[in-house]
Amino acid sequence: MNLLPKDNLILADLAPVFSETALKCVREFLGKPGRIDDEWEVVERLEADFDYILTMGGASPRYQSILALGVNNADLVKITSGDPVEFLDMLGEFANTYCALLMDRDEFTSHFGILNQSIAIMYSKGTPFLPFISGVQGKVITEGVSLFLGYAIQRVGRKNINSIAL
Repeated sequence: MNLLPKDNLILADLAPVFSETALKCVREFLGKPGRIDDEWEVVERLEADFDYILTMGGASPRYQSILALGVNNADLVKITSGDPVEFLDMLGEFANTYCALLMDRDEFTSHFGILNQSIAIMYSKGTPFLPFISGVQGKVITEGVSLFLGYAIQRVGRKNINSIAL
């Protein structure tokens, strides 16, 4: 049974925007080439099976969103010295950069406008609330490192977390 609301169709239409922005973020922030791992798609529940998940909220008077970045231990040491503090800082800055690049995309802002970012929160050895949120998700691979990105958005004041009424 498909539990996705009809309004999530806009995220499906914007899936290439999310994946292209992820590639650009890897290239500009990490200075590395990247590739998309499978086609990005809208899912009933964002994936949450990672050793580390960073979440960052976004909000405007009309919309609220959440960005999730997932990374496993094996990939952590490939992109940082292995220091958790350095890793948290790097992943938080990556999330900031990704959101800023997304706000530069007319395809996104023509639907949702500009959203102000919140402080990033890192989860480790636990599962945040992501399994209860539908959104668009995918992975980008760079030099053997797999980075998961998931994005969900809803109109402010809606009772259904999965809703986007345009």
